[in-house]
Amino acid sequence: MGAMCGRYSIAVEATEIEERFQAQFEAPMNPRYNAAPSQRLPIILNAEPAKIIFAQWGIMPEWVSRLSKKGGLINVRFETLRDRRTFRADLKMRRCLVPSDGFYEWKTVVGGKKLPFRITPKDGKLFAFAGLWEEEPKIGEQTRRFAIITTAANELMKPIHARMPVILTEENERAWMETDSTDIQGLLEVLGKPVPSGTLNAFPVSSKVNAPKNDFPELLQRE
Repeated sequence: MGAMCGRYSIAVEATEIEERFQAQFEAPMNPRYNAAPSQRLPIILNAEPAKIIFAQWGIMPEWVSRLSKKGGLINVRFETLRDRRTFRADLKMRRCLVPSDGFYEWKTVVGGKKLPFRITPKDGKLFAFAGLWEEEPKIGEQTRRFAIITTAANELMKPIHARMPVILTEENERAWMETDSTDIQGLLEVLGKPVPSGTLNAFPVSSKVNAPKNDFPELLQRE
């Protein structure tokens, strides 16, 4: 909870996702009303833009393994991509789209209590977060993992949380996924600005969303 972007949903029919992103699922998909770190969730790799694959949420760079972060790194800050070389190879070669229909964030109120909010596009359409992916070699298989990129909150999000995920416009999705793109500066410009506040809704939801084991349609409803 409250880890910049630690929960989201992708709870529409698989065919709707395929149509929106012009890609096909490699395996059947179950709706996720409360997608949580370490789960296997649908993403689209820049290396295979016609496929929707399942990858584990949380990348494991070597230095993260040394810190004993079991689930890996679920978010990467835009500022880190801009200012440090840590993820430069990922940014250049391993970008992905993370399809979603909304995300959750927790607002800290008096007494330290955290209240969950759901944030969705006003037009109700599917969208994608900007993500990075990595491949973790294991005996006999390749395990793909991903992280969601975050940026500073827009005006709508600021009262809830100081950060928000990078939501790509359809135009920016194409720029983000161009496999031959080596214009790092151009890619960073795509990520630098949060989506306008006027394009999103935010409303309180049930605290049942706090527990990852809860994964049902009622979580999407206004509390």
